[in-house]
Amino acid sequence: FTSNPSAIGCVNTNVTFTSTTPAAGYVDPGTNQCSNNLVHTWAISPPNYTIVSGNLHSAILTVKFTSPGNYNVTLEESNGCSSDPVTHPICINPQPVSSFTVDKSTDCVPFTVYATNTSPTPNDCGDRVFTWTVTKNGSPQCTPSSQNYRLTTIGNNASILFQDPGEYVITLNTKNSC
Repeated sequence: FTSNPSAIGCVNTNVTFTSTTPAAGYVDPGTNQCSNNLVHTWAISPPNYTIVSGNLHSAILTVKFTSPGNYNVTLEESNGCSSDPVTHPICINPQPVSSFTVDKSTDCVPFTVYATNTSPTPNDCGDRVFTWTVTKNGSPQCTPSSQNYRLTTIGNNASILFQDPGEYVITLNTKNSC
């Protein structure tokens, strides 16, 4: 089976699972008649999802996962003679949230600000990225004459050495597949 998106999805967005097994003819042992019926049975673990369309016995199932984390999706298909379960993992991300604190907001140049990343966004799916930026504030009363600073990232945190007086804006952008 396939899923869209394939390996990483987002909380509260549609994920569609589609059976790709062709229906093969067989003799139904109960009726001794030829049949092309294929019975689909979906199982999702853990069960933190809602069904958007289809049902757990449809060839196509669309769900919304209600919690971030790692899930196993299993499709067992039976033609009356045999069944073949297939399991695929999918990771579900939360919407990213950026937040940070600084150790001080004013001082005389040169001075260093230490920014501590406090973003609560987990990295369960391995695609979270933090990007720090510094820009001039543009306030007419205190615009820096140049952007003379040095931004250094330390893990997920940052250190900014300001060497020119003025007002600056520090920004943390948190991204994942959402």
